[in-house]
Amino acid sequence: MVWNGNSQPTPGPVQKTCLKKNTNAAKIFAMRWRVEFFKDLVGSEGRAFSSLQQSVVIDRADNGDHAVEAAKRWYEQLCRVPIWSLYADRLEVESEGKRICYHPTRDEIALTRIPGRDQNTN
Repeated sequence: MVWNGNSQPTPGPVQKTCLKKNTNAAKIFAMRWRVEFFKDLVGSEGRAFSSLQQSVVIDRADNGDHAVEAAKRWYEQLCRVPIWSLYADRLEVESEGKRICYHPTRDEIALTRIPGRDQNTN
């Protein structure tokens, strides 16, 4: 319909819209990332082990870095902490059978605002 300035619409040219089907299943699968947050602990017998804290699937991320950043923000909101590494020591990203391990960077830790840290002590 086309509005002609009056209160009544007039019929306009008919436009057909075709939905294009995405048949490339590999491309859809490649945009799915599983991000797992781990805490590294030491048991009572002195053995080190990792405990899975949370697992999240990120859909439609352009690449692994975008998936990691989205997962970090989600985990921070879930745990209500300013930085994800307060509750997890590392995270692992998996897509298409490949696993990549991430540890918090010094910049990430340094830029985290912790209440009371910025107060002047005179």
